[in-house]
Amino acid sequence: MIAGGWYSGRIADLKETDHLKPPRFLTQLEITYSDNTTLLVTTNDSWKATQSGPIRFASNYDGERYDQRFEMEGWSKPGFDDSKWSTAVTEVVTPDTLLRPKRHLPVRNIKQLTPISFEQIDKDTVIFDFGQNMVGVPTINIPVKEGKEVKLRFAEALHKGSFYTENYRSAHSTDYYLPSKSGVAKYTPTFTFHGFRYIEVSGFDHSKVPVKDWIVANVQHSDVALYNNFSSANPKLNKLFENINWGLRGNFFDIPLDCPQRDERLGWTGDANAFIAPSMYMADVYGFWSAYLKSLREEQTEDGFVPLYVPFVKWINWTSSGWGDAATILPWELYMMTGDKKILKDSYPSMKAWIDYHESQAKDNLSSMMTFGDWLQPYPEKEGKGANRGDTDFSLISTAFFARSVELTKKTALELGFNKDAKRLASKHKELAKAFRSEFFDSNLNVVKGKETQTAYLLALAFNLLPDNEVKVAQAKLVSLLEASNTHLRTGFLGTPLLANVLQEAGRTDLVYALLFKETYPSWFYSINNGATTTWERWNSYSIEDGFNPQGMNSLNHYAYGTISRWFYEGILGVKPESPGFQKAVISPQLTSQLGFAEGAIPTPSGTIDVSWTMINGGFDVSVTIPFNTTAKFVPPAHFKVEHAARHNGEKLKQWKSLPTGQYQFRVTHDVNDEGAAL
Repeated sequence: MIAGGWYSGRIADLKETDHLKPPRFLTQLEITYSDNTTLLVTTNDSWKATQSGPIRFASNYDGERYDQRFEMEGWSKPGFDDSKWSTAVTEVVTPDTLLRPKRHLPVRNIKQLTPISFEQIDKDTVIFDFGQNMVGVPTINIPVKEGKEVKLRFAEALHKGSFYTENYRSAHSTDYYLPSKSGVAKYTPTFTFHGFRYIEVSGFDHSKVPVKDWIVANVQHSDVALYNNFSSANPKLNKLFENINWGLRGNFFDIPLDCPQRDERLGWTGDANAFIAPSMYMADVYGFWSAYLKSLREEQTEDGFVPLYVPFVKWINWTSSGWGDAATILPWELYMMTGDKKILKDSYPSMKAWIDYHESQAKDNLSSMMTFGDWLQPYPEKEGKGANRGDTDFSLISTAFFARSVELTKKTALELGFNKDAKRLASKHKELAKAFRSEFFDSNLNVVKGKETQTAYLLALAFNLLPDNEVKVAQAKLVSLLEASNTHLRTGFLGTPLLANVLQEAGRTDLVYALLFKETYPSWFYSINNGATTTWERWNSYSIEDGFNPQGMNSLNHYAYGTISRWFYEGILGVKPESPGFQKAVISPQLTSQLGFAEGAIPTPSGTIDVSWTMINGGFDVSVTIPFNTTAKFVPPAHFKVEHAARHNGEKLKQWKSLPTGQYQFRVTHDVNDEGAAL
């Protein structure tokens, strides 16, 4: 059975595009016999087909319509009479077009959820609550009447108590089942998927009393292993980690989607930039990302242009700084996490081409490339549609990302031995940094173009765009902006991924914890306090009191702000790769009296680096395990000192700058001589 899917279905809110093509079937079956001979069965003009099957309509966005009257018993078994079927329109597989398997496992039914409750609205309608925003399809097992159509609708949340689908926009997201006989109908949609927590079922035999067993939800996502490798003493922090995990599940759907419910569901590059490293800590997704990066290279045009989303179909036809830079950010992040140089070799021409495109959009080392800006920054000064792009100057953003892509391509050139390229790119980065510094800041490092924002300083610090003697000044200005906002972030899709690490580098882990544990808007815990079971598109997409944000674009399953989970591993547990693939690692857990306990496991190609710490008697006991073929150095965090260090067997250590494979214990205390330091 085939249906439209991505190939021939509609994309976004477009009704008519060149993407609307008739469905095609291209297959290649390889049979290997016990004597090692093989047979290749491929599509050709001998295949037959019919359009008279029971699935009358199917769409990723709009759902499925199933008519039991059209069922054909035995159609897929030998001996079926297909004399009334027609010659199929197939694509012929030839020796030069033999298919190759993709690099990662497909979307599958991974688990099932049962309703936690239900409410009968009227005699013909009942709403089931699964307690978890998820992605997949239901299986119904309900009493039906012949000829009475069953309808299944989906929602992420109830809006002031009512079933709400406006945030799905034009996605109809409804399944229909028409029974040909009375009795119990069992049905699972085949060619669609939905993002939901609630399912409204109507059209059942209303003489029967609804029960929970009428329906289950099949959780679907690309078949990747989730590690579930972080926990702490703070229940809301653990809930946040769980929510980010569910966001990963729901949006890793063959490609990294931006959201799984409305009329979009596209592989946005900006979201990918934010979440690639966190997801590598959280799940076995290297094959998933390398396949997506291959698609990005295929979609890149000859002049280096990278579309906003991959795979690409004409909808939004320009590119954006901070989005197209996925061409350089994704391969470098994958390399640092795995040490696999092949990803750099495969991507290096693409990285250089993207820099060429950046260059075409710049004058005097200042970029005028279009950008979505610091997307969905809270409390923007602008109004209307432009408010979504935040207050940070667009040219500042584009010039900063131009420099960042140049820096990452320079590093790649050095790793691959292209020393002339590296020298040229190093010189270019210096020029860009100089232009950035003089154009966007005055002599006192105040922002002179656009509003002075947290993101402006985050970009300058994270992308190494300031002279060494001005780094502390920029850090102080960032801290001042945070304090002026009552220690609330004011960052969107571009600034948020940089926030925690920049503050840690400034020795202000206390501010990271203050942001992380904030309960009020905008914050991660704000969404949890308002019932979130995934991460949201906006910091205030929904509230229990007011329902959905009236500004629109309110996906309740958007993984970009899940980027904070990177700091769970690199900050709270304190593990960072000092060399690609963690062959050398730095371990510097960021300790705080606000959290009594934390533990986790960091996956590396050589095994896991395990870290746990507990606050005891005014200090912290830290345990570390280093896997084979790995060395690490233990660095006490800012304002702390090591009082005692030993191997697991009790052997006292005199130094901890080059620790080989083994298990270690450290006693770390607050440095009372460090005046003003916050614990």
